[in-house]
Amino acid sequence: MSAIVVTESIALGAVDELLTTHEGELRTRFPSFFRKAAEHLPPVPDSGKAEAVIRKHCPQALLVRPGEGGFFNALWELCETAEAGCEVELLKIPVRQETIEILDFFQLNPYYSLCAGTLLFAADEGERLVAELREEGIPAVVIGFLRKGRRREIRCREHIRCLDRPQAEEMEKVRKR
Repeated sequence: MSAIVVTESIALGAVDELLTTHEGELRTRFPSFFRKAAEHLPPVPDSGKAEAVIRKHCPQALLVRPGEGGFFNALWELCETAEAGCEVELLKIPVRQETIEILDFFQLNPYYSLCAGTLLFAADEGERLVAELREEGIPAVVIGFLRKGRRREIRCREHIRCLDRPQAEEMEKVRKR
């Protein structure tokens, strides 16, 4: 069974865009200390270094770059490409608290929001690749596994739900304003 691994944090592209295009609205909701913290988040990471590490240590890894449509759409794409199902732990998917709060203000789902700098991949050597990535200073975590069949499960503690089919980019709700 191949491990499913995520580098960095999801929905950073959405946060970056909202901080740039909706600063005035964010000022009305968040106290100045929170806005300053959000404004000083590290820049959206360049996923090129992570991809090079993955390709060096596991050239056969199945790699997807989450972007428009967000993480869950990329997970669906990964499963389709692998012709497999999956079992993923929701609470292991890396998402910053600032991301959750900023997207919640705009009533956006972080799992379907623009990703940037994040990589999603499946590899038989998932834990070893996580160690290699971390050694290079790249955050990475195993969030689940590919499995035979078509069933695609997202688990959150004792609750299990199926992965939804791809959905529209959440940022479109804000972009149309």
